[in-house]
Amino acid sequence: MIEVTLPVWVGLLTASPSHVAGVAAAETLPALLVGPFAGVLADRWDPRKTMIACDILRTLLILTLLVAPAPLLLPCIYIVGFSMSLVGLFFNPSKNLAISSVIGEDQITRAQGLSRTTESVALILGPVLGSGVLLLFGPAAGLAFDALTFCVGAVAVTLVRLPGCAGAKRVDRASATLPRLLMELHAGVRITLQSADLVTVLAVNMLVSVVGYIWFAVDIFFVEASLGAPRESVGFLWTASGAGGLVGGLAVVAAAARVRQSRLLLAGLGVKGAALVWYSLMTSYAWALPAAFASGFGGALLSVAIGGILMQRTPQSVLGRVTALFETLAQLASIVAILAVAVTEDVLAPSQMLLGCGLAVCTVFVALAPWLGRRGESG
Repeated sequence: MIEVTLPVWVGLLTASPSHVAGVAAAETLPALLVGPFAGVLADRWDPRKTMIACDILRTLLILTLLVAPAPLLLPCIYIVGFSMSLVGLFFNPSKNLAISSVIGEDQITRAQGLSRTTESVALILGPVLGSGVLLLFGPAAGLAFDALTFCVGAVAVTLVRLPGCAGAKRVDRASATLPRLLMELHAGVRITLQSADLVTVLAVNMLVSVVGYIWFAVDIFFVEASLGAPRESVGFLWTASGAGGLVGGLAVVAAAARVRQSRLLLAGLGVKGAALVWYSLMTSYAWALPAAFASGFGGALLSVAIGGILMQRTPQSVLGRVTALFETLAQLASIVAILAVAVTEDVLAPSQMLLGCGLAVCTVFVALAPWLGRRGESG
């Protein structure tokens, strides 16, 4: 729900797309500063303990906003956004390591589908609860609920046992010198660049990041300018997108044994691009809802395909590093989106920005269709 509470809150406080994008910018900085090294350390640490520590830290960070004085509220939101992103850099590679330690290669698509399904449930409930709580009870109630969810997450992970996955068993901790860390980082980069599949999904992941950040920054203003609805109602469009992601995730789970990752990636690009074009052209809130649903469906296919190919093509010994590399470059790409919003907000309408996003995804779909089609036929 924090993904809804913060952008809507900042939008209401400032009425500025630049400030909404600024929060996103604060969230990109940790990845640029320490992102790759977070992956190196995640490969060394026990992923279960890392995830527990991350959820506890995120609980405490959210609670700090509840006691922030009004004059310092906006700077505190920036700081918390930065810190939450920093903690997430360690959580996400650890989560991938945890998943890979308990499943076989033939279960990767199904596991990624289930992971996306649970994320979509949160996305469905988050906007409804986030917008509703924000309007009825104010941001404090939403933040308290967010803190509770991370606390519950920490408790849930403590109940999980991961076989043969402790970082202390894989790597000598005494060797954690800077030259050694740089050498391990280089190994992760080399493995990524040597795989055509990993390079392709890396590029697609960067595109998805750019599109997502632009949508994140301008959507509450698109709702008001193009759909004629209150800004707070953006939460229900995000709920529709989450519902699409849920259906997409469940569809992948049901067809996991028959679907190929390359075809899934291609389908995700096509559906996502078409849905974004459809969404950007809407002037009716009612018709924007199914477009948001379709975008979420396509996003789920993309997420499962990217995560599945990443896990299939990467040795477990460097999975944390490659995961962190993906996230770092995605954040780097998002800076392009943030700058684009800041530079063009007085020139382009929100609908035009969203249309450009949709056309960009459609262009990549057309460019990759022949190659991905052949990959699907050859398995």
